[in-house]
Amino acid sequence: MKLVCLNSNFYNKYLDKEEILKKQNRPYVIFVVNINNIDWAIPFRSNIRHKYAYMTDKTNNNGIDFTKAVVIDINNDIDSQNVQIRQVEFNMIKGKEHVIKNDFQNFLKRFEKAINKPEISEHRKILMFSSLNYFIEEVIMSNK
Repeated sequence: MKLVCLNSNFYNKYLDKEEILKKQNRPYVIFVVNINNIDWAIPFRSNIRHKYAYMTDKTNNNGIDFTKAVVIDINNDIDSQNVQIRQVEFNMIKGKEHVIKNDFQNFLKRFEKAINKPEISEHRKILMFSSLNYFIEEVIMSNK
C-alpha cells in the first residue's frame, strides 16, 4: 500500500484546474494505484456526500474520494515526507488495496459512460465536480 502526499511540482502543473484539490495549509494524503501503467493518486477526504468513494470512517463520512483522483508522475510528483492517517482509517484499508483498486476501476468505467452520455442526470453529477475531466485520455486508457 502506498500512501503519499503530492508536492508543489504537481500542484504547479495544475494551478488553473479548480476541481483538483489543493489547500495551502494542509496536504492531502493520497492512495496511489497503478492501472494499465497509469499512476492514479486518489485523495483521502472528509465529509464526503456522494457514493463514489471507498469509505474509511462512515460515522464522519471520511474516505478515499474517487471523484477527485488525478494522474501523477510517480517519480516527480510525490513529496518525500512521511504521511499518517488516523488509525481507524488505516484499519479500514489495511489488506483492502485490491478492493479499493477494483472499486476505483469500476468508477473509471462509470465515468467513461458518463462522458459518452452526459445527458443522463446521474452522469451530469459525476462529470460536474470531478477532477477526472482533466484526464479523460487516461480514463479511457485505464479502461482498456
